Amino acid sequence: MPLHELAGYGGLDLSSRSDITAFSLVWQIEDKYYSKNWFWLPEDKGTQSADTNNIQYREWVRDGHIEETSGNVVDYDFIIYKLGELNKLYQIKSIAYDNWNSHHIAPRLMDEGLDLIEFRQGFKSMNAPTKEMQAAIESRKFNHFGNPVLRWMAGNASVKSDPAGNIKLEKDFKAPSKKIDGLISNVMAYGLWLDNPEDTNSYLEQGNLYII
Repeated sequence: MPLHELAGYGGLDLSSRSDITAFSLVWQIEDKYYSKNWFWLPEDKGTQSADTNNIQYREWVRDGHIEETSGNVVDYDFIIYKLGELNKLYQIKSIAYDNWNSHHIAPRLMDEGLDLIEFRQGFKSMNAPTKEMQAAIESRKFNHFGNPVLRWMAGNASVKSDPAGNIKLEKDFKAPSKKIDGLISNVMAYGLWLDNPEDTNSYLEQGNLYII
């Protein structure tokens, strides 16, 4: 059964308008997780950029792993349209988002029929899904289908903890070219699964899984 026929949860990390925007959909099939990811970047930061720090962007745009929007800032109208299209294709139960960068776009996404759930990116919200996703990755139960952008972002992330032992992912603020947006969007989507364990899909109920 294709993933678009199974219920999934989303995570949206908008970041700044001149940076990468990441959207992830996560499905739980029995005890494994499957993740599909979309990335958007202003063309002035991608193929039209003279910046050599992230020259791999050009390859990822060429290969379809990153989609560019015109100009020097992310085109939110385009992203709203794309998420609306994805909502038609996939059974998106709800999307986790951080209101800090989303207050202007969230109402418009809701108008598109998307169910948005505010998900703050502090220790309290990020601790459990970060730990659980880390465990799934280490036990080879998290499949992102070899996405090179997400793999690169995983190499950029570090784990920060508070005095109580709560953790969250953090980027290197001294190296702003090293992004982790896709990891954050996955953690948020994973967090929605943790809050809705009854939505686990079963091979026995759904039949064989195949990917489109």
